[in-house]
Amino acid sequence: MKSTTPMLRRSTAALLLVASLASPLMADAEKSDQKSNEAATVLNVQQADKRPVPVFQARPQYPFSMRKANRGGEVIVEYVVSKNGDVIDARAIRSSDPEFEPSAVQAVSKWRFKPAVKDGKAVAVKMQTPIVFSLN
Repeated sequence: MKSTTPMLRRSTAALLLVASLASPLMADAEKSDQKSNEAATVLNVQQADKRPVPVFQARPQYPFSMRKANRGGEVIVEYVVSKNGDVIDARAIRSSDPEFEPSAVQAVSKWRFKPAVKDGKAVAVKMQTPIVFSLN
């Protein structure tokens, strides 16, 4: 009987450890499912009764190499404004120079909005915005 008690304690400790590790993973999975469900119901911004209203727009960092070369450019960033007003799935879809893309996407990813509205309810919408880099 004595030999099974330590084994039982180790098994219980191992189960508790696994359960404590699994809990954050399940929470992440639920968040991922929520984003997937939201992505499935994304409207084109023209379908909304009211467009999203920016409440915070981070400015992009000017890439050092492009500033040094005295070069400007533009990046078209496509993204989804969620029902909560957060930006998700931001990506560069076109640019004058790929060096500007990471900075533009990073800045847009930090933006926050008052969400779009359709039939009196907040909705997720897909948008595109040009980000212009100019030294003037």
